[in-house]
Amino acid sequence: MKRRNGTICPKKMIVIMVPDKNYSQATIKAEKIMTLDEVLDELRAAPEMALYLDVKIDGNITASPQEYAKAISRLMKSARFPDRLYIEGPTPASLSAYQSAIGRQFKAVLSYPPFSTEEPAFLTVIKARLLTKLGIRNPFDEADKANADAVAGPIQVITWNAAKEVSDNNKEVILFTPNTIQGLERYCTWPVDMILTDFPKLGHCP
Repeated sequence: MKRRNGTICPKKMIVIMVPDKNYSQATIKAEKIMTLDEVLDELRAAPEMALYLDVKIDGNITASPQEYAKAISRLMKSARFPDRLYIEGPTPASLSAYQSAIGRQFKAVLSYPPFSTEEPAFLTVIKARLLTKLGIRNPFDEADKANADAVAGPIQVITWNAAKEVSDNNKEVILFTPNTIQGLERYCTWPVDMILTDFPKLGHCP
């Protein structure tokens, strides 16, 4: 959903793929992105699946946490959501907005670190990795302060020790994004609860 004239527009968006000399074999095409309503329709045929909403919140570029929370709450009342619902937010305030509007019918996931268009993603990752390695910041403390049920972070930031601390304190750990068989096999041995990949055909953890 994107903001347009102060309102949320949950309409279909068109993503146009452009040529990239580094990926000359890629197929270039326009692709429709499913609306949340369409996703929910599909999930009715797969009740065993979880629904993970990684809600992007970034200043005036997106809707506010409160607007997202109201929209999700309305959908939950009119549609059958899966039993396993995760909602990821970048700040304690965003998770609090969801919890206030929706209650505890979902698992609140804190982004670690939060990403923003104001800073290049690689710089955010480097800074977060350094602070985590030095013990100045850690995922468990951030999740605990946010009253989150889980913490989600990139494999370039979350260390094994950090994941273990979160897991030992009864919170879930979600990692992204190992995109090779070797990466998947490695992180499957970590104390994590969920691994997100861009290539689901890699399979599952044993």
